[in-house]
Amino acid sequence: MSGTFRILTVDGGSLTLRTAVLTNGDATGSSVQNGAGGAIVVTGNGSLNLTSSVIRNNHANFGGGISVFNGSEAQVNASVFTGNTAADNGGAIVSDGTTSVNASQLSSNTAGNVGGGIASIGTLRINASNLVDNTAPNGGGGLANGVPSAPGGTSTVNATNISNNTASGVNPGGIYNNGGTVTLRASRVRANTPNNCLNSPSPVPGCIG
Repeated sequence: MSGTFRILTVDGGSLTLRTAVLTNGDATGSSVQNGAGGAIVVTGNGSLNLTSSVIRNNHANFGGGISVFNGSEAQVNASVFTGNTAADNGGAIVSDGTTSVNASQLSSNTAGNVGGGIASIGTLRINASNLVDNTAPNGGGGLANGVPSAPGGTSTVNATNISNNTASGVNPGGIYNNGGTVTLRASRVRANTPNNCLNSPSPVPGCIG
């Protein structure tokens, strides 16, 4: 699919996608949820299950690939997010709901503010995934837990690789944490530019450099 429109809206229902390819969605002009979710927006206590799919080259104000709103939830399994862009937060995914990312690859996504890979102010679990080569100038090229305008969030990162992500100036290229809780378990955060977690507004326990 292509064109200047969001591809899918989940509003109060439940959607399961398997082996889907969603590309070139553009929600930046949408009046629905402030142009969030270039490929998919999940709102109204809705639910998304995305498995073995590709979310590529989508654009939005928030959540270039997927946006999950408060009260809604998303589960991402064995999927790839690449080339997605957000004018503000969450190049691939933005969430203030409940989101889990399992055995997935998020690479070469870009946010204009924080969270090149993922930006979350809700509850986030990342398991056995790769967040690599993502970019966000103000911090969290890989992951932003909390954003500058909305602190908080709880992120649990298990057996995950967050590396080679980029931010500008002295902002943390790996993980940005603003007033929330980030728990790292058997995960690797390294080789991010200009650093992994330094100068984050709140500490990221277990993250070095």
